[in-house]
Amino acid sequence: MDMKVGGYFHYCHKFPTKEEIWIKGMYNEIIPKEKIVFTAYFSDPEGNQVEKIGFPLEMKITVRFFSEKETTQIEIEHEGLEIDQGESQGWTEALDRLAELLRRIQES
Repeated sequence: MDMKVGGYFHYCHKFPTKEEIWIKGMYNEIIPKEKIVFTAYFSDPEGNQVEKIGFPLEMKITVRFFSEKETTQIEIEHEGLEIDQGESQGWTEALDRLAELLRRIQES
């Protein structure tokens, strides 16, 4: 992960069924404490773009941050999908894991 404008990320999402989904993307806009915009696409382990049936070749994701008292609210806009194919659940699970990690760090 090279989190800067023009930087790339590349990771593998492993499912309990042993299926692996590779994702690669690029950061397009980063405004600290406000917004991160990036594009993402399905890839092979080497990072080459691959087509996945039912999905666009590239998706645009905008993550906005809003301060509320002592918390931060996050809004995610996932463009390029005609229907939710598990993305809402995936984002929710990832953010829940992040919240748990931050809670543990704060307690230590």
